[in-house]
Amino acid sequence: MVVALAVLLSLLASSTGLAKCSLGVFARLPVTIAASRATVPGMINGKPANLVIDSGAFYSLMSRSSADEFGLSVRPAFGLVSGGPTGAVDWSATTVKTLAIAGIPIPHIDFLVGGSDIVADESAIIGQNILSIGDVEYDLARGAINMIKPTDCGESDLAYWVTSSAYSVIDFHHMDSMNSQAIAEAFVNGVSVRVLFDTGAPRSSLSLKAAGRAGINLSDPGVVESGYVGGIGRKLLKSWVAPVADFKIGDEEIRHTRLRIAEKPEDGADMILGLDFFLSHHIYVSNKQRKLYFSYNGGAVFNLAPVPASGTTESQNELTGPADADGFARRGSAFAGRRQFDLAIADLTKAIAMAPAEPKYVFQRAQAYLALHQPALARADLDQALRLKPDDVSALIASAGLHLMNHENDIAIAELNRANTAAAPESSARLSLAHLYERADRFSSAIAQIDLWINQHPEDNKMGEALNDRCWIRALAGRDLDLAVDDCNAALRKVPSNPRILNSRALVFLRRGDFDKSIADNDAALAMDPKLASSFYVRGIAKLRKGMIAEGNADMVAGTSLQPDLPDWAKNHGFAPN
Repeated sequence: MVVALAVLLSLLASSTGLAKCSLGVFARLPVTIAASRATVPGMINGKPANLVIDSGAFYSLMSRSSADEFGLSVRPAFGLVSGGPTGAVDWSATTVKTLAIAGIPIPHIDFLVGGSDIVADESAIIGQNILSIGDVEYDLARGAINMIKPTDCGESDLAYWVTSSAYSVIDFHHMDSMNSQAIAEAFVNGVSVRVLFDTGAPRSSLSLKAAGRAGINLSDPGVVESGYVGGIGRKLLKSWVAPVADFKIGDEEIRHTRLRIAEKPEDGADMILGLDFFLSHHIYVSNKQRKLYFSYNGGAVFNLAPVPASGTTESQNELTGPADADGFARRGSAFAGRRQFDLAIADLTKAIAMAPAEPKYVFQRAQAYLALHQPALARADLDQALRLKPDDVSALIASAGLHLMNHENDIAIAELNRANTAAAPESSARLSLAHLYERADRFSSAIAQIDLWINQHPEDNKMGEALNDRCWIRALAGRDLDLAVDDCNAALRKVPSNPRILNSRALVFLRRGDFDKSIADNDAALAMDPKLASSFYVRGIAKLRKGMIAEGNADMVAGTSLQPDLPDWAKNHGFAPN
């Protein structure tokens, strides 16, 4: 193991009393925030890997598709099954001969294998079996995680970075004797809750049961549905966003905020403090002391702004320090993770000026421009990124999406074909490719992508989404309609009462001439989502074909008022009312 220079805290002895305490940094991990995950570069048996740092994972993990992609042999894990909020996972195991993290080689590391892919280009998750071997400092706003060995520190105060700002110290305990995740106490509306510190969760969330204890009800004013959240298990959990009067942890208190509420958090915790909390704080986890030190960096803590938030001069001044292109790019990715896209673009522009031949910096800036709805600037960056790296799957997918928005289908299809060739068969990018092929009306290509994904990801929590996509595409194409019904039925078993799956099956029934069934599915879909425009329109066509002229026309008017292009969409796909 490479041992870096120690952080000699004796320099702070006059103010902190740490004359004998030193913190030896044995691994400095350069962190990029990508797809709302803290990622670090690595190598698995000499092959480049994208590693996700997940303080909420009890062990280091990878999906079966990743194990296949790296050519790893998988063995039984002696019946190991772990439960969690998103369902149980039957684990297998594999051994990586050499894992390198940020250039540091670690021989013969075991990973559990199973569960869902977390992000499209994730190779593996680094969990507590590695993170708990020392102390860990999370300085994600500056794009860094430091793994630290404390020496002669005892119970000394370890918030060495604090000079004048306030900070907190709280005790934590491990989830249980087998799991090293950190659990501490916080308060929601004055009610005690157990919180899990989880960099692997993009956003913090409170359990529905704990929300009820804190006096938060789903019927309260201002509570809105917020889709589904997932993890490594097979299930997706419904979520909401709710106003919260008060959140307190340590000496920090946030009043009049909003929190995500999920059906169930991790076992052993009432609330997850996710990547949004880590990005807005500097955090030191002392596994030896069982204490957690943290200070506030600035910006939104729970990151639920409906529109991208602007950065401020104050935030930029607080986080000075990058000396090279990668430092600016990593800090830029952190700003983007905090939805401060203007500051992200400023840092990424500096990174590009210092290293103009590095495609990933240009691609990161393109993503920030897209988030700010500046497609022309994003288009220029994507073109440059692809000149530098023509086979970059993520850049090809993003570029194809922009071309489709501009109705440049031939260019988009050419880029999708290039991405199809460049992507590994096991890649999670296959679902994104399917969505774009569908938008380009290349239905056979879209179905082929979903087939590939389904074959490689049997335990993934996105299986319901994939089955629904295939059902919908078959319905649009007007082919294999019996198979389409099977897909929608299977999707509903995965994600019951999902209005979009009912919407898909309703279109299949319309295609088959089962007008009553189509109307019934659309009725159910609209009861759950009254703004589902295509359900109104398809129900209207079904009613017209049953001779219910007034009712059918009313539905079609309702659908078109929500989505004006529906008549053209229906005509182009061969199921217009006339």
